[in-house]
Amino acid sequence: MGEIDEFLMKGTFGGRTDDALRKSPNILTAIDHTAKEHKKYRKLYDELSEFVHPNWFGTAGLYSKNDFENEGKVRFGKNISSSNPKFILAHFFTGLVVLRITFSDFKKIFDDFIKVAEDDIKKNKSK
Repeated sequence: MGEIDEFLMKGTFGGRTDDALRKSPNILTAIDHTAKEHKKYRKLYDELSEFVHPNWFGTAGLYSKNDFENEGKVRFGKNISSSNPKFILAHFFTGLVVLRITFSDFKKIFDDFIKVAEDDIKKNKSK
């Protein structure tokens, strides 16, 4: 119970700054653990990350097209992007499927988790 409590406290109240009272878990560690069971999960995460960060894929890439044959210039315009929104949605939904599988697995032990937590609360109240 102590390990679970500490993990939840770090995730809820932790941070990654020097003055954080607890060090929060690193998301890439969680992604890599998930990728052990779902082999392409890290690649999926990395590709989706490209679309949510302020780089070419996440901003200018949606409204522009690289013109490599014309001195590497970039052309901007409506519906000019070579990015495919269906590609982004497919990745997003795949991530949701993995999340659902993970939560389904957790659901199997959730009642046991609640019992352990309640027993721990009762034990601490009697002290």
